[in-house]
Amino acid sequence: PFTLSLHQALVFTVGKQSYALPLAHLMGLTRITREEYKNYVDNKQSQMKYSNDLYNLFSLVDLLGEDKKINDFKNATTLSVIFLQSAPHHIALVVEKLIGSCEVVIKPAGTQLQFVQEISGVSILGDGQIILILDAPSIIQRGLIRISHGLLKDNRPRVSALKSALDK
Repeated sequence: PFTLSLHQALVFTVGKQSYALPLAHLMGLTRITREEYKNYVDNKQSQMKYSNDLYNLFSLVDLLGEDKKINDFKNATTLSVIFLQSAPHHIALVVEKLIGSCEVVIKPAGTQLQFVQEISGVSILGDGQIILILDAPSIIQRGLIRISHGLLKDNRPRVSALKSALDK
């Protein structure tokens, strides 16, 4: 059966790929300078305070296993931080650029991306651009697992290798 769902979502980019997160898990947004983020990384400071809570800070690039690093963001003077919660856990994600919020029709990702837990579906923006819909609880769980194991990298399938199937 063909299943679609309609959600309010926050759309953002990392590199050339656009992603969306349903607003139901969004706790807040802020911006930090590239230098501030670099200080977090260089000082191995893994938490950021927001609304009297400490959020573990991750780059979405790293959580998804992308090849892009903070040095690739050298054209960006500010980066966006998305604060997510899936009770009782929460994390902060650094992304390159916020596009805004909009209503998206989410279609299941299909067999090409069925083994990538962090992707719950796909959608098409008004301009025809395909966006990947991220599953916030899976993203949070992945971050927490990395903290508990002290992992910097893992061997999960790279989203960048799998999402090319969407272009076909």
